[in-house]
Amino acid sequence: MRLLAAEMEYRANFVLATLTSLGNLAGSLFGLFLFYRTGYTFQGWSWEEALVVLGVFTVLQGFSSTFSPLTLTVLSSTYRMARWTSYC
Repeated sequence: MRLLAAEMEYRANFVLATLTSLGNLAGSLFGLFLFYRTGYTFQGWSWEEALVVLGVFTVLQGFSSTFSPLTLTVLSSTYRMARWTSYC
C-alpha cells in the first residue's frame, strides 16, 4: 500500500509540474503576443525572432531547474559538513 501511495504521489507531482510549466509557457507567449499584436517590435526584432529567444530561454530555464536543486543540495550538505568538522 505504501508503494502505491508513493507512486501516486510521484505521478501527481509530475502532472502538476507539467501543468505548471505549460502554464508558464502560455503566459510568456501571451505576454509576448500583447506587445506584438499592436505592431510594436523590440528593437526591430520580428515575432519569429522573439519566439526563438523565448524558446531558448525556456529550454535553459528547464535545464537550470532540473540540475540546480541537486547541485544546491550537494553544496549545502558539503558546507554543513565542513562547518561541523571545523568545530571538532
